Amino acid sequence: MSRNRSCLTKPDLILHAYNWGIDRRRLFYTKQQYEWFLQLLKELQKKHAVSVLVYVLVPTQFDLILQQHERRAVSGFMQHLCHDFAWLLNRCLHRRGLLFDGRYRSDPVHDPEELTDLSCALHCYPLRYHAVKNLDQWLYSSRDAYYGRTTDLSVD
Repeated sequence: MSRNRSCLTKPDLILHAYNWGIDRRRLFYTKQQYEWFLQLLKELQKKHAVSVLVYVLVPTQFDLILQQHERRAVSGFMQHLCHDFAWLLNRCLHRRGLLFDGRYRSDPVHDPEELTDLSCALHCYPLRYHAVKNLDQWLYSSRDAYYGRTTDLSVD
């Protein structure tokens, strides 16, 4: 159901939004680049009527669960996020060209059970993509907030 634009017109919609590097290449090379992305999340959710409920960053992709509070808020948020991060990374790496493999994708989350299942699955991505051997080692997800280890559940 990716790119179902009619669902974006619903306020209070919850969406799984994601994107990955072109040809599945890395998006994140250094700790600083992960931190830039998280900073962009903080800044952009203040500009757009969007709450970040879940985030998981792995070297080749990012996954977010977002709640929009106004019609089409997620669309503007994601466009700015992908554009601004690509600009930052290209500038840092002294390169030009595409960073992401096309437009971001999004799928609506239909009910609380689906939200719980998806959140659990996403938080396991660092293991799936061999970023770490133990999830407690991964710093770039909202997982710790769900276990009460930090108060920073969302990035706002």
